[in-house]
Amino acid sequence: MKIVECFIYKKPERKHYNVTPTESIDLLTAAEMINQVGGFESEIRVLNEGMNAEYTGDNSRLLSEIGGDFKFTEYQKAFAALFKYYSRVLDALDIETIRKDPYLESCWISTEQKQPLA
Repeated sequence: MKIVECFIYKKPERKHYNVTPTESIDLLTAAEMINQVGGFESEIRVLNEGMNAEYTGDNSRLLSEIGGDFKFTEYQKAFAALFKYYSRVLDALDIETIRKDPYLESCWISTEQKQPLA
């Protein structure tokens, strides 16, 4: 919200910005943090070890506009807030739309037999 507020009062120089913390984390670390804030431990399996093509956002354009001393929310706090939000709105989520996600076919849930999440 602080970033949105900055651009309400200041006309942006460009149309597109990466809104991402300066420090990146890998997906395994993110998954482990989500397990922690969720209060239960889902199995985390790495199907292909090693790093794939890195995808992180470069926030230098954003920081040059709003000030380089901007403090982003810590990942742990952000995941906790997002988890709390989704816990509140869980009953309102459109599960069928979520299941139509084309990337979901690559995700699996833990059961005795390997079952696609979709």
